[in-house]
Amino acid sequence: MIKVLHIIASPVIGGAERLLLELSNKIDRTRITIILGLFFDEAYGGSDMWNEASKTGLTVEPIRIKKWYGLMQIIDLIKIIRRHQPDIIHSHGYKTNILGLF
Repeated sequence: MIKVLHIIASPVIGGAERLLLELSNKIDRTRITIILGLFFDEAYGGSDMWNEASKTGLTVEPIRIKKWYGLMQIIDLIKIIRRHQPDIIHSHGYKTNILGLF
């Protein structure tokens, strides 16, 4: 079984987010496990992407944000990686590409 961690920062559902949700719903889950690492603003309490992804039955993990930068995001990502031990980390977008480098 291959484990893929997708990380995405957008709170709204646009083209990339819709593609990620559709791909996650159509993938053969007997061969590939998808984990979604979604940026989650604790002050806001969620997002359209968080709500939609939670309905899919996939594992959804929060990456907490209080600012657009911060150590908490790296710590959360490390915890997710240690917990799930993904084979592949696929980042979507500028912010998650930078975070994924760490």
